[in-house]
Amino acid sequence: MRNNIDFIAHDFDYNGCYEQFLRICKIPNMIIFCSNKQIGRTMTFFENKGLVATLLIWQKTNPIPTGNGVYISECEFAVYVRDKGSCFNNDVPLTLKKKIYTSPICPDGKLHPTQKPLELIRRYILVHTKPNDIVFDAFMGSGTTAIACIKEGRHFIGCEIDPKYYKVSLDRIEQEKRTLTLF
Repeated sequence: MRNNIDFIAHDFDYNGCYEQFLRICKIPNMIIFCSNKQIGRTMTFFENKGLVATLLIWQKTNPIPTGNGVYISECEFAVYVRDKGSCFNNDVPLTLKKKIYTSPICPDGKLHPTQKPLELIRRYILVHTKPNDIVFDAFMGSGTTAIACIKEGRHFIGCEIDPKYYKVSLDRIEQEKRTLTLF
């Protein structure tokens, strides 16, 4: 099996994938994490469909240092795509509505190469969904979105192509559900 990150970066059918996202969404309301090289393509695709695309940033307080004449990669980008009628909870605290979120890389440890901090995903879920909504994660990785949904009273559907990470996500979901039944 080829490296999933390499697959996404070099051999990925963005248009086909994005068309499927639009097909399954009643009202588009999506957050798509991407590299700086993918921002323009992603925003343009959705804007050409008449949707609004906004750039969000996760600023890492503990990025991996690099050399070889490149900038330190302390930012990750997400494109927020929405249509009229999509959920945006105006009653959440103002701090949750900022376009830049600052936090360390997975303070509890990383289980996946592109894992996002749970609090970042919880924030997006609180802003863009209501209790009992269904959240779809097309690239589930280690299951962080599923855990955030469980914690915030949302339902979720996730897909993961790599059996190793699929198992990691199932184990995390099972553990989270066990934790909830204890309390």
